[in-house]
Amino acid sequence: MKSLAKSYRKIVALLAVTAMMLSTLSLMSLTVYAQDGVLVCNEAICVEPSGEDMTFTFVPEKSGAYVLYSYGNGDNDTYGDIWNADWEWLGGDDDSGGDFNFQIVGKFVAGETYYLTCNTYSGFGSFWIEVIESPVKNVEVEPLKVFVGTTGYMNYDYYEETDSWSEEYYYYCPEVMLSYTVTWNDGTTTACVNGESAEYNGQTYGFEVFTDQTYDNQWVLGGTYTATLEMMGMSTDFSVTIVESPIKSIEVKPTEIVVESNGYWGSDYDWMTDSWSDDYYCYSPEEVVEYTITWADGTTSTYYGSESVEYNGYYYEPYVTADQTYDTRWLLGNTYTATLEIMGVTVDFSVTIVENSGSDDEVSVMGDVDGDGVVDAFDATMVFYAINGVDYEVAPQMDMNGDGNVNLYDAARLFYFANDLVETL
Repeated sequence: MKSLAKSYRKIVALLAVTAMMLSTLSLMSLTVYAQDGVLVCNEAICVEPSGEDMTFTFVPEKSGAYVLYSYGNGDNDTYGDIWNADWEWLGGDDDSGGDFNFQIVGKFVAGETYYLTCNTYSGFGSFWIEVIESPVKNVEVEPLKVFVGTTGYMNYDYYEETDSWSEEYYYYCPEVMLSYTVTWNDGTTTACVNGESAEYNGQTYGFEVFTDQTYDNQWVLGGTYTATLEMMGMSTDFSVTIVESPIKSIEVKPTEIVVESNGYWGSDYDWMTDSWSDDYYCYSPEEVVEYTITWADGTTSTYYGSESVEYNGYYYEPYVTADQTYDTRWLLGNTYTATLEIMGVTVDFSVTIVENSGSDDEVSVMGDVDGDGVVDAFDATMVFYAINGVDYEVAPQMDMNGDGNVNLYDAARLFYFANDLVETL
């Protein structure tokens, strides 16, 4: 009996050790494959962030495109990743769902097991996750015409086999001008212009555009090319034609900038010597440039500064470049060349750095206290602050009524004039 009891205790001990080992293996397994829930199509799950990644299983009943996304109170910055049954990463997303929510779109095979892991970068409170079939039934894209040298950027190609780079070429981004119509599964449609995302049932759905542009396959004036739009698992091709700019010519008014105005103080970094230049004043002629566009139909339009140019419902931004470094800095009394580019047309113009013609006791325009050429509420504010000893010093040009004093009457007069309450100062 004694030996039997001993044997029994050994068996019990062995079973206990075995159970502990199995438990340990199970816990080790849980660190990788722990399941926080099962995702079922069209059934949302409310989750509470715990600091650790949450894992959910998804087994689609039929093959097709699906959307896995988060939504909630807007206080969480979520992210998610998709893995196959062998825990091989298939893709992920951070903010495509809007309001810092993840939105993952992919094609899934019926009966296969997939895992969604998700968490938050920041935020608090619960949020929801859900999987739905792609709501997109069809996408139609209008043929696109792009003005030569617009809506893109200068690019290079890297050749891995020779460890070298191509020459510079222009890479077009047709997606920024895209007009398309989405037909949803319920039969409703949404029309989008200028590359905007589509809204449906409170969700934002973006898209991607793919082209075959390379240095050896550049898009050139007069050519028509094929691009592909992908949206929520649906793909459609569309044409892009590169056309002449509608601008016939641009005339830029010679520009004058008062010394050390319309710019900023900066310095240049020299990579060769790992050192910085002395500070110098870098001018921003784009803030004051004035130019007139003559269109192909003979009409004209005048623009000032960085004002956008609207054409056929799309806004084009002007770009001004100038060669300014510490060694080529712009100095008082000299005239320099800057370049304006808009809608694929480039023109040079002159910029002269001039002295400030104003002084402490005279202004070119009565009431223009700050000397910017405009009498506005800011001038009145300057007078008000000056007489109250804040920010600005009292100056003779602040005396609007000429009584020898700068007081609230002058500030009020300026304010009334700036707001069209009186006709004259």
